[in-house]
Amino acid sequence: KEGDNIFATTGLGFLGNCIEADNINSLCDIHLKALLEIIGEEGTLIVPTYSYTFGETNPINIATFDIINTKAKIGPFPNFVLKDNTFSRSMDPMVSITCKGANCSNIISNIPRNSYGHNSVFARMLDINTKCLSIGLGPNWTPFIHYLDYLVSSEFRYDKLFYGKIKLKDSIIKETFWNYSVPVRIKNTNGNC
Repeated sequence: KEGDNIFATTGLGFLGNCIEADNINSLCDIHLKALLEIIGEEGTLIVPTYSYTFGETNPINIATFDIINTKAKIGPFPNFVLKDNTFSRSMDPMVSITCKGANCSNIISNIPRNSYGHNSVFARMLDINTKCLSIGLGPNWTPFIHYLDYLVSSEFRYDKLFYGKIKLKDSIIKETFWNYSVPVRIKNTNGNC
C-alpha cells in the first residue's frame, strides 16, 4: 500500500504472457511503474541486484565491483532497474540492492563490509518494517533467509572473507575484504525439498 517499504524479488517469466508487453523491457517497465505507483512518494522500492563479484577474485585477477556498471546475476528486472538513474545502489560487492524512495539513503549509506551482519542493509530493512514481495517466485526466494541464518548462527552457513576492489562512480576504493555468509559444502546440508 502507499508508503510501504517493499523488497521486490522477481521472476516475471513465471507469470505468463502480458498482453501489454511486447518484450522483456516493456514487461519490466510495466511492473516497475505499477510498484512505484502503489507505494507512492513516501514509500521505498528496494530491488536485489546481486552480482557476487568478489567471488570471482582469483590469484591472477582481482575482481572489481563497479557500482554503476556491474550487472546483476539474478534476472532481467534487477538489470532493468539498474539502468534507471533515479535509483541508488548499495556498495555490497556480493548482494547489492538498489532502491528509490523515502528510506533509500538510510538503507544504503555507510554500510559495513558485511553482507548480513549488524547494521547491514538487511538489518536496516528489518528496522523499517520492509515487506518482502515475491513476484512469480516461491517462498524459497525470500530475501531474508540468509540474514536470518546469520542471526541464528546457522550450522549450514559460515562467514567467509572475500577480496576485491569497489569502484564508486569514477574512483576506485582500495582493495578490500568483504564478509559474506556461504553455505557449508557437505552432502548432509543439501536441501531435500
